[in-house]
Amino acid sequence: MNADHDLAAQPLDELDDRILAAIADVLRANDPVPAGLADDVKFALTVQALHAEVAELQRLGAETALARSEYTRTQTLTFSAEALSAMVTLSPIDDDEVRVDGWVTGLDSSATVELRADGGTTTAEVDEDGRFTFERAPRGLVRFVFLPSGDVRPVITPTVEI
Repeated sequence: MNADHDLAAQPLDELDDRILAAIADVLRANDPVPAGLADDVKFALTVQALHAEVAELQRLGAETALARSEYTRTQTLTFSAEALSAMVTLSPIDDDEVRVDGWVTGLDSSATVELRADGGTTTAEVDEDGRFTFERAPRGLVRFVFLPSGDVRPVITPTVEI
């Protein structure tokens, strides 16, 4: 063994403490720690820990959602606007299509309703009782557009999944 290794293995003494204190004084005088650095570091570490926790929760949520293949679909939707109120009931035909039965108030019997989907637009007439039907509608994202007769502006629903 050499002498340097022997010194490194020995505990610090008073002389070592004085040398280290002198070096610390020089560094504090010439390169001080910025004010608030410790708090900034703690905050940054907390934010990173929160990001990691959110990522883990999202991962677990996605795995849970994928593990659950069964869920309950919406059967009834309601919409209201200044000019009208509408209720739509969905009846499953198969995995790809539903029957849509709807009732609307505030429109006359010459009004029409459009069902806008990725595959195109389908139109239904509103009867004198405010009823309309789409015999077969594709599952997926759709919008309903209520088209009153005359100079009344149409009412468009938000996109919904049926």
